[in-house]
Amino acid sequence: MNTTLFAGLALTLAAPALKERPSKPPTVEGEWTVVEDVTGGKPAGPPRDGPTRITISEGVWECSTAGAPVKWRIAIDLKKSPAEIDFLPDKAGPPTYRGILKVDGDSLVVCYQGGQDRPTEFASPPGSNLSLLTLRRQKPADTPPPGK
Repeated sequence: MNTTLFAGLALTLAAPALKERPSKPPTVEGEWTVVEDVTGGKPAGPPRDGPTRITISEGVWECSTAGAPVKWRIAIDLKKSPAEIDFLPDKAGPPTYRGILKVDGDSLVVCYQGGQDRPTEFASPPGSNLSLLTLRRQKPADTPPPGK
């Protein structure tokens, strides 16, 4: 009996450890609320119509407050470091805005500017044309019921 117990213990100790499942890569798709909006080093004031909500889904960035939503086609490359985002015009042509983004849990930070130059860091220095958005992922309990 001791031999069986010893053999079982030896096999258990020698067995390879179970590998953890790789975590899912972060996703930008979902509902977000703007927490901070800075352009050229200056914070934007709070929107008159309530918090700005962003919905990202299937290559579309939809920005809405109490008014009509504004939609942008977007292209995101999460394989780059930092990840890249382009806001595209309705018709063919170069991106209207180029940016970088990072997802950290329930936070999404996007730094962008108009034209051909893509930002290289997450900053909006005074006097620059760089915009820095910090978004917080909405959870089901955070979403107000329709009509409110």
